Order: sequence, then structure tokens, then C-alpha cells
Amino acid sequence: MPRPGASAGPRLGGMTTSPIPAPDIGRLSWFIGRWRGPGWGRWGAARFGYVEELEFIHAGKPHLIYAQRTHASDEGRPLHAERGFWR
Repeated sequence: MPRPGASAGPRLGGMTTSPIPAPDIGRLSWFIGRWRGPGWGRWGAARFGYVEELEFIHAGKPHLIYAQRTHASDEGRPLHAERGFWR
């Protein structure tokens, strides 16, 4: 997640199953969609590149469905993933 004021990279489009987000979503509604961007990490002396993808889906409930995936930018192998809900 970028720090406040930093670019999140290109946004790949929104995805909702409800044309109007639930009122409880409030200021989180601008997250709805898929976000993707490159990054660099370090493990000991080794430096590596990765690509991170975040997806926020609104399904008409007072929360967002959250999915995150990270893979190595050189080989494409998965590095990390998580799923959950944001309220």
C-alpha cells in the first residue's frame, strides 16, 4: 500500500455488483477496482523486484472484499497473497 500522497500506480478499472455503493462504504468507495504496480524489496543483501496487485470489490454489503497478490517480476512466481474484508 503506498504511503499517503504517493501514487498507487495504474488503476485497472472498477468492479462492483451494485451500481451504488452502500452508504457505510463512505470514503472507501474510491478504492473499488483493481490496482497494480511494481516494487523492489531486499532480503539480506539480495534485492528483488516484484509486482503487486490489489483488488477491492463491492458486493452491495457494508464492506469491501479485499484481495492482494504479489509475484516476482523476473520469473512470475508467487511471493505472497492475502484476502479479507475492509469495513
